[in-house]
Amino acid sequence: MRTDNDAIADYQCMLWGAANGETCLTELSALAANNVSVQRNREAFRNERCDRLRARLLEHSPAFVVMYGLGARGSYERVSGAAFAADGYARLGNTLCALVEHPTARPGKPMRWWIAKGIEIRNKLPIRNG
Repeated sequence: MRTDNDAIADYQCMLWGAANGETCLTELSALAANNVSVQRNREAFRNERCDRLRARLLEHSPAFVVMYGLGARGSYERVSGAAFAADGYARLGNTLCALVEHPTARPGKPMRWWIAKGIEIRNKLPIRNG
């Protein structure tokens, strides 16, 4: 399996969050906006959205979830049903929840940090057959 930067870009372009992909991308805000400069009441429906995300995670029980945005910690704790430990992890049933800064935060984390975080997450998961 390729793991170079081109392979990562190909995956993000073709499968990341795609209907036929293996990842799901959701937003805490139920109101659509192209970026954070678009004025929206991002708190409207926040609790309902968190409860819905929590229910979906419990229903589908993914191995892990990456929650982007340290400023949304309280909302993500509502989703996970637990406070995040000092290392940024919580569990919701069998799902490992990882809280990390948003990739677009400035100054951003270097690529090596994200690679190390991915390895760290993988090492925290139980071994799965298949």
